[in-house]
Amino acid sequence: MIRSSLKRAAFRSYRDRGSLRTIEALGVRGPQQIAPDLAHSLRLEVPPPREASVTARMVAINPLPYFDPRSWAEPDADRYRRYVAVLASFASWLLSQGYRVCLVPTQLRADPPVIQDVLAELGRLGRIAGTAERLDPPVGGFKDLVRLLTDADVVVATRFHGVVLAQMLGRPTLGIAYRRSTRDLLEDMGQGAYGIDIGELTLEALIDRFTALEADRGASARLQARLLDYGRFLADQYDRVLAID
Repeated sequence: MIRSSLKRAAFRSYRDRGSLRTIEALGVRGPQQIAPDLAHSLRLEVPPPREASVTARMVAINPLPYFDPRSWAEPDADRYRRYVAVLASFASWLLSQGYRVCLVPTQLRADPPVIQDVLAELGRLGRIAGTAERLDPPVGGFKDLVRLLTDADVVVATRFHGVVLAQMLGRPTLGIAYRRSTRDLLEDMGQGAYGIDIGELTLEALIDRFTALEADRGASARLQARLLDYGRFLADQYDRVLAID
């Protein structure tokens, strides 16, 4: 069905090289191109920055229910617990280094239970009592999410569109890649060094990549320049699609 539909299409584009290779493997040939994810043409209503009452840098961590028996298609309780433990240990390390931390869902049904499990693990590590602000600020919708990511100085995201949105806001982003598309995006955005395959996720790897990202003072400027390229490419693509007779 996919092969037949694509062969009849007047215009074909894919958001990364891996997707294009998959389609070519189905035997689809002819003109087709790679274009940024269409989410990059979304016009975000970015809130003005809040007045800084503290100087500590904020790190937003976006989890997902990786192998969570409550929602993952292929549940594995042990792998899920290890993932939660690594995120909690990383959040604990950030707090010990003087960072502020917020745990941010980008899917409002599946992610909050994971956040609660991370908080429970942080409690066992003795990191909840005495924190100056809530580690799981409420997120009721998209505007709340944009506000939290705007307030963050660095984002550590597991979901693909958590990475996309953070980068669209110009936030240096460390991506925990549970599928190829996240790696492809980080590479194309010039942030390939700041990706970790989720199967290789450890506290040491997170600290290493985070420390390198914090030292990379040009990361945000590279993101902004690449976002301008993405905007121009998508605008041209829309023009070409609308011109199809």
